[in-house]
Amino acid sequence: MWEEVRYISSLRTVTTSNNQKRVAREPKKVAWLTKLPASKKTPPSQRKSPAGATDTQSKRKKAFRFVPSSDILLLKEAVKHRPWAAGHGETQVSWSSVAIGLKTALPSCTADGKACRRRFNALLDVFRRDELESLRASGTAEDFEEREQLLTDCMALVDECLQAKADKTEKEKKEAERRDRASADVVQSAMEGIRRSRSKSPEDDVSTPSSSKKKKRSSTEALVEFLDAKAETRSTREKQKERQLHLEERRLALEEQRLQQDREKTDKLMEMMASQMGLMSKLIEKINK
Repeated sequence: MWEEVRYISSLRTVTTSNNQKRVAREPKKVAWLTKLPASKKTPPSQRKSPAGATDTQSKRKKAFRFVPSSDILLLKEAVKHRPWAAGHGETQVSWSSVAIGLKTALPSCTADGKACRRRFNALLDVFRRDELESLRASGTAEDFEEREQLLTDCMALVDECLQAKADKTEKEKKEAERRDRASADVVQSAMEGIRRSRSKSPEDDVSTPSSSKKKKRSSTEALVEFLDAKAETRSTREKQKERQLHLEERRLALEEQRLQQDREKTDKLMEMMASQMGLMSKLIEKINK
């Protein structure tokens, strides 16, 4: 029994010593934890946004607002460069030239070639539908009149160009059909000659000269038709060149007419200013008397 008591007391002693050691270690552990740096949270206002995540709206350029005065400059540049008559693949380059000319005349303009093309098409569409009154929000009567005159000229030039292109396409189509028919005739005659040569008998030898003459005649006719078609194509090209020269002469005449109108307007304004100055001088003389 005494041995059991001694064993229990020894266990209590070991347990007490272990608890004391554990308590002695805990302050060190707490002290070590207190030395850890506190995590700092960055406020939302100071957080850095990822690369490239900028405000796109601030970078977005403000669209240029066209007014009657800028429409007049745009239409003048369009008449000058005639982008509607540009060849395949050159239309956008021509409209870029229009935009460059517009920026030269109006440095505050930020419209590019696409914007100039959209504005021109919108103006022409509204003018064709006779709804130009909807675009008279701001501007003077002189600006409206000049813009309508320029739109009339542009519409005439565009319609002539479209008609010329349609005529050219139709002629090329007919020419291609005629060449196809001529080629088909040549092939047909050749095939018939081959068939006759294969199926001919000794009795047909007598008629050989006449058949060869027919074959030569059909080939000659096809060649003549081809030469005629080629000559017609050449004449068509010459007519197109003449039409282009006619359009250029008309454009120059319209430009001269417009310059004459500008000079007349300037003279009228000068006369009005001179008359107003005369009236003002007379009023001043009366007031002084």
